[in-house]
Amino acid sequence: MNIFFGFVLLFSFIALVRCAADEPNCPSGGLNCFSDMQCGGTRGSCEGEKRTCECFPPYAGEDCSYVRLKQSTALALSFVLGPYGADRFYLGDSTFGVMKLLLSLVLCLLPCIPVCCAMCRRTKKDSPFRGGYIGPCVVFFVAYLGVIIWWAHDWVNIALDNVVDQNGCGLFSPE
Repeated sequence: MNIFFGFVLLFSFIALVRCAADEPNCPSGGLNCFSDMQCGGTRGSCEGEKRTCECFPPYAGEDCSYVRLKQSTALALSFVLGPYGADRFYLGDSTFGVMKLLLSLVLCLLPCIPVCCAMCRRTKKDSPFRGGYIGPCVVFFVAYLGVIIWWAHDWVNIALDNVVDQNGCGLFSPE
């Protein structure tokens, strides 16, 4: 049972460190240009003395060809389906998305096994909570709290705009 606690804590720690280490590295223009068409047409304009692309929101990249992900979408996915990794999949971090999904499913389904077994073979005198069936449920419930903490951490970071997508760009939030 301690293996699950260690697993949850390890990946929660890795997620915390990874978010703290990611710095937005997303250019918003910078390509030398001669006309607005080189800057994606309606996505940016060719401006300044140096004639470089300047991207309009939500576009990014040297030539304004990348559309940044929406913060509101990431926040909604994180709030509703965050324990199952939907926010991580949306941000392009499929490794942590799969880890959150598997961890949540394992910790949700495993406590059901002893309770279901107890319900199937119980008699009038028996209770599903007699004979040690409550122990595994408590252990997995406590381990699932690690998943909830990880979800809350991701949700707060998305709300505070402290995350980046797979290309290193911050999320787009219309003002």
